[in-house]
Amino acid sequence: MGCVAMTLIVNGEEAYKVLIGGDTFIDQKGVWLPCTVGPSFTGIPILMHYDASTGVTSFTGQIYTTWYQDKTPFTSKIITLPEGFHFTEIDKKIFWGQASGLSEWNGNTNYPLVLSDRTISTAPIKWPFSAAINSVIMALSFSLVIPGSVESSHNWSTTTVAPD
Repeated sequence: MGCVAMTLIVNGEEAYKVLIGGDTFIDQKGVWLPCTVGPSFTGIPILMHYDASTGVTSFTGQIYTTWYQDKTPFTSKIITLPEGFHFTEIDKKIFWGQASGLSEWNGNTNYPLVLSDRTISTAPIKWPFSAAINSVIMALSFSLVIPGSVESSHNWSTTTVAPD
């Protein structure tokens, strides 16, 4: 089931919230929608907001999981978009990888990603570290919060999400 785009006009004004039979319906233009994350991930919930006028989707949140050396190769669903949206491709500027050195993914073959419509998952990742390292934290981050500098903090934006 996809999203239906429509505008409801009441008394000559656009309605953003409608109450019908005890259920509230809210226009998605002003709503941040929750994304589903893989079962082993925890952290700050991932929310997305699609701006139809610009085609830009903003994300906020951070998730992480512990990858243990004896659980190699590592493979997991990472993020699934809400119903009604899909990825057109994986944005190489997504922040995914080992948490201690998290940076733009840029197609890093140490941490490969695969795309399937609404979901980004890891391809099977072989242990790229020395045998002395028993576990690492893998993270996906859509927010940059800079302590003491709220003006510099921001959400992550991309044009690689589209409505169905």
